[in-house]
Amino acid sequence: MQRAISLVATFVVAAVAAFLGMISYAACANDGVAFFTQVWWTLSLFVGSTPDQEVWSGIGDCPSDPSLAHQLARILALGVTYAGLVGVLATIWWHQLGRLAARLSRTRILVLGLDANSVALLPSLASGLRPGTRLIVMDRTEDPEVSSAARAVGATILHADGSEHSLMEDMLVRRLARGRKLRAVDVYLLSDDTIHNLQVVQSIHDIVGGREIPGTEVPRLVVRIDDPWSAEAWRRAHIGEDTPWLSDALSCYETTARMILGHEALRELRRLIIVGASPMGLALLSAAAQQARERRMLNHADVGVPEVITLVGPDADQLAQDFTLAQARFSVTADMRTLKAESLEEVLATGSHRTTGVILTDPPGGGSFPVGPRLAAAHPELRVLGWADGVRGVSRQPIMNQYYPFNPGLVDADYAPFALQPENLDVVPPEDTWIRIASLMHEEYVQSLDSSGDRPSHASWMKLPPFYRLSNVRQLKEILKGMHALGRTWKSPTESGPWPTELWWENEIEWLSEAEHASWLAFYSAHGWRAVPETDDERRRHKDMVPWEQLGVESQRYTRTLVTRSLALLRSLGYQPAVQVRRYRRSGTVSAIQRKQPWTWRTEDGQVMEAATGDWLVTGADGREWSVASQVFADCYRPLTPGRYERIGIVEARPALPNDVATSFESAHHQSVAGQWLVRGAAGETWLVGADDFATHYSPVLSI
Repeated sequence: MQRAISLVATFVVAAVAAFLGMISYAACANDGVAFFTQVWWTLSLFVGSTPDQEVWSGIGDCPSDPSLAHQLARILALGVTYAGLVGVLATIWWHQLGRLAARLSRTRILVLGLDANSVALLPSLASGLRPGTRLIVMDRTEDPEVSSAARAVGATILHADGSEHSLMEDMLVRRLARGRKLRAVDVYLLSDDTIHNLQVVQSIHDIVGGREIPGTEVPRLVVRIDDPWSAEAWRRAHIGEDTPWLSDALSCYETTARMILGHEALRELRRLIIVGASPMGLALLSAAAQQARERRMLNHADVGVPEVITLVGPDADQLAQDFTLAQARFSVTADMRTLKAESLEEVLATGSHRTTGVILTDPPGGGSFPVGPRLAAAHPELRVLGWADGVRGVSRQPIMNQYYPFNPGLVDADYAPFALQPENLDVVPPEDTWIRIASLMHEEYVQSLDSSGDRPSHASWMKLPPFYRLSNVRQLKEILKGMHALGRTWKSPTESGPWPTELWWENEIEWLSEAEHASWLAFYSAHGWRAVPETDDERRRHKDMVPWEQLGVESQRYTRTLVTRSLALLRSLGYQPAVQVRRYRRSGTVSAIQRKQPWTWRTEDGQVMEAATGDWLVTGADGREWSVASQVFADCYRPLTPGRYERIGIVEARPALPNDVATSFESAHHQSVAGQWLVRGAAGETWLVGADDFATHYSPVLSI
């Protein structure tokens, strides 16, 4: 708006200057001066040039001295020219100054792709800035609303959209004498163009790779993917990936669904009716199921959860199927009672309207009267939330009876105006998935304490100091990343078989516990904590600031319990790390002879194996030798020529865990080393295969 006013004012002043200039030269027209010559003289005023000797000579009808109109026109014209020049130089200088300020910051939070829907997130990002961190908004559109909101929170604005590789590299990493370190602690890609966001993600991964992470930070990469199904799939696919980031997806449908279900108008309802089958409907069902899981985790299962959800509309069956499929795809139980009906009037004919809420999930139709207001007018006691134009987020106030309009967005409609007021700093916009899970895990931890005590780490999440909040997020990231490193997957476990049946193994818990303690120690050390015999939170001293091997028995047991509890809580929230068991086809040729006496041999990692009488001595193409039990040899090898055999058969395999144990016919205790694969044959026997050998002789069986 300010830019538009400035442009209009400049145009008006220029028009007045041109008008006065033409008037001042009008008398010369009677002296045979052409009209276009007068226009040229007038335009010359804007560059400070006037044909004084030619015009003001007193010849003919031209006046001998410049008129007042001419002098005023000259002043206004030069003013317009200099103002424009200053504006251009200021714009260039402002852009360069912004880039310089961005480069001088120690760490940054990068925000790309802001629009009217996401700009209200800026206040919360700005309010949580740590010392030395600068909020940087990259915006090529120069949207006045985005620029105004960014300047209001003190953000630096760069005229870019993430496509400039050199600029992105400069913003993401810092060049040091010993290498390059990650300097962007958080990156938010908030464009409504999902494809563009994912392209920027790939560019970021290419730039960052495995850069060193500052010990004080837990870098996060948040990508806007509005489709709720795609958002959850992308989120799980990037859990624990080999990058510095804790990645998450942000969906306007998911965010709005959580805002709707947490709306005060829908509290204490016994029945919820969802009308329509848009992505908003699927997001609401998924959010309701997740809300129920969260409440069960916190022992609040009977609070605020509707007894039944009714789906209404011709596509109600399809929506129910999509919801069940979406939950099952991630091995999540949709433990929620749903009904289906063709007609809303049919459903409203039964039950109390005082305890019933209706959510209209389809966007408003062109030209038709909105259903929401009509429904609220016909049933004054009914709580109605309907998709409407001209709204951002979910309205907190009804516009008639109990009708509340909403429009899918990333922040509440009423959030932005009061977010920066000091009395409202505890009010935050909807959290992304991992921040929310970290807060839930912390609240469960606080509930498990015998008494809250006076330690800062025992406060509720809203009162928890930023240091401890960040440590909770760090702990969550370490567990997610650790399970991924152990060969687990957080994605759809469709390729995971029934082998094995345990949720997780003792050696996994031990490995994760050591990794968690190492991460905790590095994080606390980076924030100035030191080791002392007795813990003192105020002085940043802790008795456990020692390596795992020197940690006391009770402290080690506490860490193991913490890791086990965290995995159990993640599982209760629908995040179960599945074992990546897949089927593989064996290939390659070998030489083999059957021996008539027992013998021993050593594996590549030096472990002794025992072969029985009648077992086969097999020699690979690389000269490596091993034994194969006589009872399974025929199922594993097919004769080609005398003494030459071809590997055959399909086996199951997964990456071996640290200290995994293979139970084969040759040994009951063959322990794994890093990089090996654990393979299971048709007879149930297991053996270990090196990474290179596995890549050469085992190929995945593709299911159709």
